[in-house]
Amino acid sequence: MKHGDNQTNHVRGVRRPNCGRRAERSGKATAEITDMIKGIQSETEEAVQSMETGVQEVDKGRELADKAGNSLTEIVNMSQRVMDMIQQIATAADEQSTAAEQISKNVENVSSVTKETATGAEQAAAAAEELNKNAEGLKQIVSQFQVS
Repeated sequence: MKHGDNQTNHVRGVRRPNCGRRAERSGKATAEITDMIKGIQSETEEAVQSMETGVQEVDKGRELADKAGNSLTEIVNMSQRVMDMIQQIATAADEQSTAAEQISKNVENVSSVTKETATGAEQAAAAAEELNKNAEGLKQIVSQFQVS
């Protein structure tokens, strides 16, 4: 063998263990990178799942807010109807109060007219009695003047 062949074999001999170590380190690095990628994928999947859950929760929250808004609108409408009814009741109560006052005045007027009528009837009775007395007196006077 020649001297150059020895060197080549020597380099090959040195390279072979180095290549094995490099391949081993490369395999370990690849395994570490693979583990890191799997970890990132797992975290990404968890993040996506969390986002999807968050979107669902936001949708539920929006639905609840819509329902609450509809309920509030219904409450406002019902309150307005109640206020309208209260106003109608107040108006009817005022009208009834006015009618009751008018009836009371009419009853007072009827009472006054009744009293006046009673007084007039008493006066008429007294006048009739007086006329009756006068008629009796005239009758007696006339009876004294008998015509022969």
